[in-house]
Amino acid sequence: MITTSPNTAPRPSRLPPLTSGGTAGVEPTPGAYRASPDAPARARTGGLHDRYGLPLSTGSTVAAERYVEGLDRLRSWSVGVQDSLEHAIAADEGFALAHAALAVVRRLQGRGDEARACAARACALVAGTTWRERQHVTAVAAVVEESPRVLPLLREHLVEYSRDALALQLALFQVARSGVADWQQQTFALLADRAPSYGDDWWFLGAYAFAHEELGRLETARRLAERSLAQNARNASAAHPLAHVYYETDDHNGGASFLSGWLAGYDRAAPYHCHLSWHLALFALAAGQASRAREVYDRCIRPIVEGAQAGLVDAAGLLWRVRSTRTLVNRCRGARSAGWRGAPGRGWRWPSNWRCARSRPAATWASASCTGVSADQTRPAPSWRRWSRC
Repeated sequence: MITTSPNTAPRPSRLPPLTSGGTAGVEPTPGAYRASPDAPARARTGGLHDRYGLPLSTGSTVAAERYVEGLDRLRSWSVGVQDSLEHAIAADEGFALAHAALAVVRRLQGRGDEARACAARACALVAGTTWRERQHVTAVAAVVEESPRVLPLLREHLVEYSRDALALQLALFQVARSGVADWQQQTFALLADRAPSYGDDWWFLGAYAFAHEELGRLETARRLAERSLAQNARNASAAHPLAHVYYETDDHNGGASFLSGWLAGYDRAAPYHCHLSWHLALFALAAGQASRAREVYDRCIRPIVEGAQAGLVDAAGLLWRVRSTRTLVNRCRGARSAGWRGAPGRGWRWPSNWRCARSRPAATWASASCTGVSADQTRPAPSWRRWSRC
């Protein structure tokens, strides 16, 4: 097994044993670092590395290349992540990091038992690899087991290995789902501290764009997202924050034009297709094009069509907005007829400061099954017509 890092010797661990169980606000400088997609091929004689220059403990060039490919697909929210990682494992069954990455994918898919099995296999194989890989697998196992220590483990790991991009991506997930009130600020800090390490990397630029957008730094977010898309045009991690920027700047026609064109080349089976379609429907709804929003819902979002559990929240959120918008408009019209001059008229639109957040009240319906049947298995998933009534 090839290991090229000088830190392969055992070190006293500050982390639990393996079991089966920068400068804030600095925008990355273009050209400061551009990770090369052919890094594994370049390093054949001196050891194999990932796209961020970190050593990989595998003797198979094919395994390293498929691993890098799989993580790039994960970071861009593309299809084929699982296939790439399974090919990496087929090329080198002893490649611990490939098993760990597959555990992450299984966890995101909600396949908990399979995720734990992959994590256990990674833990069994990681002995004798680099210190970075051992810490990485420990953190992934904690993610899979939903350990309360997972975020501290990831933070500690990233202090030493800021360019472990999958660990950083997992840390961002954990902060976003932690329930803390200042998750946007924590997300921004995680990325801002590491911006000098990533430079002009397309994935980092997309993630950093979203962090800026969530804090209202819209023009910087736009620049970062556009720089990311210039390097990887099929990158949903950048298309998503750019859609937010269009919405927050009230450019609904521009946002609809951008997303319509971008989604045309995005696989329907990709993880973000439903959510970006939800954004497209929001643009239509905000522009007063209810029939267009309904067409997007029926074609891409309605659970019986989408068939993915993650799409339930998008479906519920859109239907709640449809009902709320209709109710508010009708009430405002009634107020105007009663003599209240300040009430919005026919051209009223959803105010931009409501942001793109999906409604929590609407998410109560999201307990329905993915087949489009409600929890009691007797009523169909809510239709557009039913929810558009006031």
